[in-house]
Amino acid sequence: MNRTAVEQEVVTILRESTLRGSSREVASDRPLGALGLGLDSLALVGFIVALENHYKLEIPESIWTEREQMTLDHLVEIIAESAADDPMSPPPDPTYDASIGFDESESRLSRFAVVYREHGVIPAISWLTAKTAGMIGRSIYESDRHYLLSFDLEHSEIPQLAFPGGLTFRHATLDDLPSTDGLWHPSEVRTKRRLFRERIQNGYQCYSAWSEASIVSLCWSTDQEDYEPGTGLRVKLKPQSSYGLDLSEHPEFRGKGVGLACLAYSLRETRNEGARVQYTIVQADNRKMLSAATQIIGFEKIGEISTRRFCRRPHSTWLVKDQQRSGREIIL
Repeated sequence: MNRTAVEQEVVTILRESTLRGSSREVASDRPLGALGLGLDSLALVGFIVALENHYKLEIPESIWTEREQMTLDHLVEIIAESAADDPMSPPPDPTYDASIGFDESESRLSRFAVVYREHGVIPAISWLTAKTAGMIGRSIYESDRHYLLSFDLEHSEIPQLAFPGGLTFRHATLDDLPSTDGLWHPSEVRTKRRLFRERIQNGYQCYSAWSEASIVSLCWSTDQEDYEPGTGLRVKLKPQSSYGLDLSEHPEFRGKGVGLACLAYSLRETRNEGARVQYTIVQADNRKMLSAATQIIGFEKIGEISTRRFCRRPHSTWLVKDQQRSGREIIL
């Protein structure tokens, strides 16, 4: 089989099985893992299974231990040597879940009621006691991790993404706040509305996706600074840098690519406004957002932030470009 044809097919299968059809640049000489194309274990499984089904072959097991060095070029070599002359048709449409909005978890009281109805009073009380003890423990000591991501606005192609028809995108203003009804979980509405007002007043840019008269997704960016309560860090920016934050999706539009399309729109607008790079911070356990940002949009992981909280007071250290630092400010 012609190597060029195999390479084109492999890239097509990668886009369909893992990148949700994203048009982001895919360099064949970059590693498959976090330091290259950004494929996590779940994404790699979907990609390899799609390749094996398409070409009717088995990819060597070393792929799982060597993904930080393994590239698309390596896979093409393997396939070109062993693929049949008449491979089957390409894999079916992807089922990647691009929902990256906020968790719609119910209140503790409503969950207690469910446990009570299904299991009785003793299990319900035990469940509530365990949850309460965990909450008290977390109020004394808690730790978590975030990844620092960057997107090269000057040299990287911003992907064209599929999303439901009828959507429009534009900058949102303070007058648009009433159009956010239903966008956030009821427990977050007061905080989100307050932040909406404060950010607009402080010069943040708000990028929004609209369906008729309602905002169904929005995200923010600033070229000044922002305080991250989760890490306790004040993010400060160098000239021609931007910091993106707080991507939201309406519950009825999750899984349809609306949030990612809004994010891509914000990157184009940020580039048009003169920024050369955009940074963002994502919690390490937010796997959907990490996967979407790195695999579909093309963000790169450039650092890691470790945070410890004693009595809810955060202290963070971070590692960027092999330099570890700590403090209250991080300059990007």
